[in-house]
Amino acid sequence: MDCNVFEKKLPDLVEDNISYDIKEAMLKHIKECEECKKVYEQELEIDKVMKIGLSVEPHSFRSIRGDIMKNIDKNRYGRSPIKKILQHLNKYRVTYTSIAALVAVVVFITPYISKMNFSRSMNKVSSYKSSSKSSESIVSGAEVKDLSIDTPRAATKESAAANETSGKPSLYLPKFEKKEMPNDFKVSFGTPWVNSTDKQYSASIEGKGDKAQEEGIGTIIVKDLKTNTQYSFELVNNEVNQFSPLALEWINNEKLLIIVGSGHGSISHGGDLFTLDINKNETKKINAQEVIKLDQKVPITKILSVNINANKEMVIEFEYLVYEDSNYTKMHTEKASITTTVY
Repeated sequence: MDCNVFEKKLPDLVEDNISYDIKEAMLKHIKECEECKKVYEQELEIDKVMKIGLSVEPHSFRSIRGDIMKNIDKNRYGRSPIKKILQHLNKYRVTYTSIAALVAVVVFITPYISKMNFSRSMNKVSSYKSSSKSSESIVSGAEVKDLSIDTPRAATKESAAANETSGKPSLYLPKFEKKEMPNDFKVSFGTPWVNSTDKQYSASIEGKGDKAQEEGIGTIIVKDLKTNTQYSFELVNNEVNQFSPLALEWINNEKLLIIVGSGHGSISHGGDLFTLDINKNETKKINAQEVIKLDQKVPITKILSVNINANKEMVIEFEYLVYEDSNYTKMHTEKASITTTVY
């Protein structure tokens, strides 16, 4: 689990309104991430203070008629202003006590809230600076002009309807930033590892759960099993689209076949097929739509198999989603295969 997923699900963890698997993953994460552990402890402290501040003990009220009648001459009508003030305070002591308690609570929790807001603001600034510098990092991709590219946004209800109406698919080719990871980095909220054909490399999608169906943006992790070196491949220029890798399989010892689609709010967990060269950090589009004889673009949900035939062509068998009505409420999956030299 990465820090972004942890921060998003933190309120549910504090309120203990979360599934057992995700709770275990988050508790494991705070053991490894000191920063997230501090945020978690601060949230618990704020929650504790709020509960204390909002728990008001019941007050007992009694009639002060007898006291007033007993002291009416010397207190109420006395000339001493001090006595009048004391009588007023005594009469409204419950109200003043409640106000004093509320002020004390506000004064006590305000520093914690200010500190949390400042910390979150700094994190947003840091994230913005990181994304601004991403164009200067080691990022590359195949040229779009040689490929017929459809956007994975068709996996969502709104964009699927828009593409069907306009008839003009928008161009999209994912680009990744490749970074070397610490050797002791461990995937904690990712898909099972998949080994390359010669078993030199292994790959996983971190941040999307074991089936890559959790909300959020995943990161591809590639491990060299011989040297124990690890690399991350994270989508860049992705603030608007919010795409994520959803599935992967090895083509050969250097290239991955991946599905890239919407990371949030999609009807199905599907998208389009691309290849990723882990050494050159290049991506190419596989136009699987040409073998699907449908008027609408459909999301690919699963890679069933990848093989290289005698002609050195790549043969892909995959599963895709077909909508049965115009409201995109009824659907079923079908299978298809494509043979291509683009890889």
